[in-house]
Formats: sequence, C-alpha cells, structure tokens
Amino acid sequence: MGRDYSHFFKGKGYWIRMKAPDHSYCYFSNGRKKEFTELISPSELEVLKLIAEQKSSKEISNLLYISKDTVDSHRKNMINRTGLVNTTALVHICKEMDIL
Repeated sequence: MGRDYSHFFKGKGYWIRMKAPDHSYCYFSNGRKKEFTELISPSELEVLKLIAEQKSSKEISNLLYISKDTVDSHRKNMINRTGLVNTTALVHICKEMDIL
C-alpha cells in the first residue's frame, strides 16, 4: 500500500503520509503535525524548481538575481527544516508530493 521513505530522513523522528485520495499531504516531525508545503517558502521553492532542472548554484543565482550564498542557504535550510538527508531526497519527495 505505502512506500518506505525512511531512508530519505535523518534520524527516527520523521515520517510522512503521502498521496492518499481526498487527503492532504502531511508531514510529521517530532510529534508536531505540519503540512509539508509550509516547510518550504515561495522563494525556496523557486530555487528548488531550478535545482530539479539540474541547474548549478551559480546558474540559479544568475537566473534569480540573488547571490550564490543565498542559493546555498535556501538549499541548506530546506534540507534542515524537512529533515531530509540531502537535496536529491528533497527533490524526490517534492516530486512525489506534486510540489514540483
């Protein structure tokens, strides 16, 4: 019925419920329920879309007129906030959840 995504997350305090008909996508972290989409800001989502297109941090910074450090900070913050192990896991989960 469901897939095991635990290998995408750091530690054991994270789990996710995904793609159930007529249900929202929910993300649970350390007992606090949050919508996964609330964990990624609109500006971070812009960066993530370009990451999913395999753009480098430098290319993203040029396209969005922000510094490379800002791009790297957005990437790091999304990973830390979601509890995912890396950018690849972040892109995969967001694609599975139709965020990307």
